[in-house]
This record gives sequence, structure tokens and C-alpha cells, in this order.
Amino acid sequence: MKKTMISLAILVAGIGQLYAQQEINFGDFSRPVPSVSSLATYANTPISNATGLPDISFPLLGLPTYNSGMSLNAGLSYNPMNVSESEPASQVGAGWSLFAGAVISRSIEYDIDEMYDDASRPYYYKNGFDDIYYYNLPGISGKFKFKRNLDTNTFELVNLSSNKIKIEYTRSSNTATLILESFTITDVKGIKYYFNDYSRSNRQQQLESTGGKLYKSAFFLTQIKDANNIELAQFSYQKDTKYKNNNTTVLYETCKLKTISSPGFGKIEFAYVYDSSKENTMNDPYQIQKVTLKDNYNHLISGYSFEYTGSKRTLIKLKKLDKNEAVSETTEFEYGDYSAATPSYGMTPAALCDQWWYTAPPPPVRSILKKVITPAKGVIEYTFESNQFYKNRNEPNYVNSILSGDRFIDPVVQYINTFRELQYNTKQAANYTFTISGTQPKKYTLSLEWMNCFLPRHIGIPTLLLLSGM
Repeated sequence: MKKTMISLAILVAGIGQLYAQQEINFGDFSRPVPSVSSLATYANTPISNATGLPDISFPLLGLPTYNSGMSLNAGLSYNPMNVSESEPASQVGAGWSLFAGAVISRSIEYDIDEMYDDASRPYYYKNGFDDIYYYNLPGISGKFKFKRNLDTNTFELVNLSSNKIKIEYTRSSNTATLILESFTITDVKGIKYYFNDYSRSNRQQQLESTGGKLYKSAFFLTQIKDANNIELAQFSYQKDTKYKNNNTTVLYETCKLKTISSPGFGKIEFAYVYDSSKENTMNDPYQIQKVTLKDNYNHLISGYSFEYTGSKRTLIKLKKLDKNEAVSETTEFEYGDYSAATPSYGMTPAALCDQWWYTAPPPPVRSILKKVITPAKGVIEYTFESNQFYKNRNEPNYVNSILSGDRFIDPVVQYINTFRELQYNTKQAANYTFTISGTQPKKYTLSLEWMNCFLPRHIGIPTLLLLSGM
């Protein structure tokens, strides 16, 4: 016998995004580029004793330039804020970021700003812009956003950090919205950073029937010039395009740093391995296998290779290479499991299906860096514990998201309220009616959850269908 229960619930004030477990598309995530989006953490929560985040970094390679005040460096940095279950492992492992060159990444707030790019469409309107852009330059990091004047259809770039830099951008000829093409950032020394390349992602959530919406997900540094317009560096990228289900729909387009070249001095090269088994998982499917430094005549000087393990990519060894590519020293990394506390939402309505065997899922276990074993076999140990964080609930974007009633973003002030439960037999046809009570214009979002229960006790898999209305 098979028994199935349907539960109807209203999320008071909002409902969260639902990600299908069988398919992962980073283009639907708020931070859509696995190996560069995590750099935003360094701007939001700087490394310092005050924030409780130690500086765990490893300089790798460096190149001089014609400007004595600038060198081109590549290095690794570890941040425990980037190891949650919702954060994909980067190209150098979970929690680790590669700092090389520069990038402007973005955080998608609710939907991509440039969604409404065709004024002839029936659903078109001039939407306000709320996405946040994060820039990471050598020694400088910060963020900015665009402010749209709906009356004049003009845009203003607003620097949200205190850095004294000039940010310029170019846009397409599309007047329906702002479609960005490139950026130029100038620092206080007059050095210009040109971001003329980009990666692309596909926003498929709620747009599956149209093949999704392809958008520029990050902008990458291509050239550096000094105040006298003399070129200091060039950057080249490995571009790969992946298609959905082997058809013509672009799922994403990578922009992986391939070389950093300093005219007259040499270059740094990055070698990647594509792992198809990491597709559709919480991993960047590309991993860095080796980073090498070569002179102006393409002779190898030194380098590093990387060793990983785990279904979620984990960096366990960093090996230094000599000019013959032989390993001269090894740094090892060990990790410890840390159970993060999770908010309690109470028992879901579906748990009433054979409630007596239902148990809530355990808190997620995160693998946090515990030890660094140096080449000389010295050991550095780290102990991380739970922390509190501040959330400004007066911030307009936060308030608007709560009042809109279509997202579940904060369990402290939002909750799910069950209003009806139904049992049905899959062999019998039946129609059910229900009424959602409320006061207009307050918005309620309906969550339909069903669970299959088998006898004897086999745990079913709950599924949600979200319906929204006034």
C-alpha cells in the first residue's frame, strides 16, 4: 500500500529560492562564478583580528614590471567563510581562492539587472538596479552598484567603498536597459586596469521554457597601463562554452586566467584540468593543476603543483617545483569536521506522515582547515568556532524583500504557517479546493509540499511546488 500526503503551507512574509537537487546551475545562484564570486567575501568581511579571520595566505609566484612600484603576483588565500554547503569549491579547493590578475564579479540580488532588455516585449518595464559588483585589484578591493533614474532612464555608478579610484564603463547601444561591455579602473597613481573580457552564465530559474537568460557574470582584467600609457601587463584567458543537454542552449562560458605576461620580463602560466564528474556538483569543474613562472625566453624558472581529494574539491598538498619540474618542497593541509548550528524551523507538515519515525536532518558538517604542515615539518594549527554576525534589517533591499512576500530570506522574522493537510491515494482521482485568507494588498506565497510514504517505513522525498499570488 502506498500512502501520500499533501501539505499546503503559507510562508508569512516570504519564501526562499528552491534549487532542484538533481541539477545545479551556478547561473541561478546569487554568486554565479564559482572561482571568483567567493572573492566578494574579502570585501564584505576583511581579513583581520577584529573580524576573527586570520590571514592564511601563501605567495606563489611574482613578476616585475617596467613600473618599479608594481609587481604581478599570484597567491593563495584561505577564508573559512567560503566553506558552507551552499558555497561551491573553487578551482583550488573549498575555502581557497587564487589571487592573480584582477576581476570584477557580481552578486545577483533577486534577479539580474539587465533582465528587461527589450522594450517591445509585453512584460517590459524599467526595473530598478540592485546587483552589487565587487572588484579585486592588486592591493585594492571594494564594491559598487548602479543607480537607475527611472524618469530619465539614466544610470549612475556608485562606489560603495572608500577607495579613491575612478571606475568607468562602456555599454551597448541598447536603450531599454544597461548592458555592460567593459570597465576601466584608474587608481591614485594613474595606473589603468582594463577589464575587456568576461564570463557568461545562464539564468534558468523560472525561465526554463525560453531557454533561460544569458548574461555577463564577471569581467576580467586584460591589460594594465601606467600613467604614461605604457603597457605593464597583458592577461589571456581560456574560454570554454558548455551547452545544456548537448543542444544549442549555452549553459555557461568560462573565462579562466591562462597567462600573465610582463613585457620584457616573462610570464606566469596556469594549467587547468577539466573534470566532467564535477559538473552538476558543488564544484567548479575546472581545477588548477599547475602554476609556472617562465622568463622572457620561455624557460621554466619555478612553479607549483596542486594535489586534491574529496567529492567536494579539497586542497591537501601544495608542491613547489624547480626549473626541472622536480618537487623541491611540499606544504600539506589537514582539515577537521565542524558541525555548524542551523536554525530550527519546527517539524514540517510532511513529517506528520508516520511522524513517530521522523527525525530532523542533522546540522551540516563543514570541513574547516585545521593544520598547515610546513616543508620543514612545522605545524600551524587553527581553531574556528561559531560566530555571530550583524544584519542591518533597516537596509532598503532587505525591507523590500521582506515586504514583497515572495522570498524566504530570514528565519528570524519569517515563518511557514500550515493551513491545510490532505491525504490522497494515487490510484483514485480527486479534486481539492482551498481558500487562502488574508488582507490585500499583503502578499502571501503558497507552498505545496508532498511526501510519499511507504509501508513498511521507507522515508519519502518531500517536494515543493511554489505558487505566488495576492
